[in-house]
Amino acid sequence: MSLLGWLALAAALVLPALGPARAQEAAPPPVLSPVGLARADHLYLPGPVFAPAGVYPSGKVDWEVVDGLVKNSSHALGLASPWPLFQQTDRVALMVDVADPPVELMLVEAVLEQIIQAGVRPENLFIFSARESDLFAAGFALGDSGPGVRVYGADRAGYRGGYSRLVLDQCDKIVNLACLRPHAVLGMTGALYNCLSAVDPPTMFRLLASPPEIGSVLARPPLAGRVVLHLLDCTNPFYELPTAADPKPRWEYRGLLCSRDPVALDALGRQLLEAKRALVKGAPWPLTPAPDYVQAAADQWKIGRADPEHLQLKVVGDRTDLLLPAPAE
Repeated sequence: MSLLGWLALAAALVLPALGPARAQEAAPPPVLSPVGLARADHLYLPGPVFAPAGVYPSGKVDWEVVDGLVKNSSHALGLASPWPLFQQTDRVALMVDVADPPVELMLVEAVLEQIIQAGVRPENLFIFSARESDLFAAGFALGDSGPGVRVYGADRAGYRGGYSRLVLDQCDKIVNLACLRPHAVLGMTGALYNCLSAVDPPTMFRLLASPPEIGSVLARPPLAGRVVLHLLDCTNPFYELPTAADPKPRWEYRGLLCSRDPVALDALGRQLLEAKRALVKGAPWPLTPAPDYVQAAADQWKIGRADPEHLQLKVVGDRTDLLLPAPAE
């Protein structure tokens, strides 16, 4: 055989063996969405000394515990305390979930504390939700003027182009503080749902009628790139819709989820709710309707990741009854 023939034969034998190896080396690792989860071993102060039943019939929440949940969940995410997300001149909005049951008030205070410690002046901070009446019913002291943190509804400020003027004109960055709960129309609510607080009522109703479109709120200006952190309150959530037999179907999970990815938060929130429901019923008990808008936010609107293999959960604190795939220590 000629020299050229031997070279051709060697190439035919060697190159196929190299091909798959090179292809395997070229495959990029999956992109993961980090999520921090902080849990506590208790939520309320012991009575009757610290929390007399006559004064606190539902118990008094322990400030140290709640403050620790905020710090530890962000530490698990990789954020230092105070949060390195803000400049001193930033105007920051805290978008809170006040549907029933509303976000824990002490949790709001602990989040504000982190923002203020980061150097943001209280005068540059405001709390808002969709409706001022709901804020008042949830226990917030309303005020849109004067020194300190302001509190008002998007409905008071008005709207332009489908979005709240609060978001358009009065803030540079937003922290989204949502609650985990079942929902009759969507199946569940969480970080994605709470972003509807920033749109006008016609837009909100249209999106609730077409759940796969909910992700568009965060995919487009003015919220795209402006919401810097999402937190999901899982301290004492409902696991099913209230009924006459059980008007407050809650359980003390004593947890707080934290991420830059709202889809990842809601995907884990769904896992958590359905795991608790299955535990209560002793059999699979999926949310109805299925909250498929969470997956649509990942697939259609590309604002996060929902598939379990793309979620990187780190847990700080109590792991008792975790109800989520336990990551390694």
